[in-house]
Amino acid sequence: MAAASLQGSLLKLSGVLDHRSVVAVRQEAERLLRDAGQAVVVDCSGVEKSNSVGLSLLLVLKRAAAARQQTLRIQGLPHDLQQMAQVTELTELLV
Repeated sequence: MAAASLQGSLLKLSGVLDHRSVVAVRQEAERLLRDAGQAVVVDCSGVEKSNSVGLSLLLVLKRAAAARQQTLRIQGLPHDLQQMAQVTELTELLV
């Protein structure tokens, strides 16, 4: 099961991000962003597996943070998401 949790300004994503789980995780992550402060770090090291919806989720979170004038940095990106970001030329958007 995928989840989003907040510890201070660290937004942790975990579990399997796929088409079945991403909607609920997105809603929770966007809700948590409101309480995360000005500089947010999204930690993806707990993501066990993902497909393109995981990449889409990260882009949505970047956009949501920008709309709130928050800075958002992503760390611990799993290998499969790193590869997708490189293939789609989105790596620079995720750093």
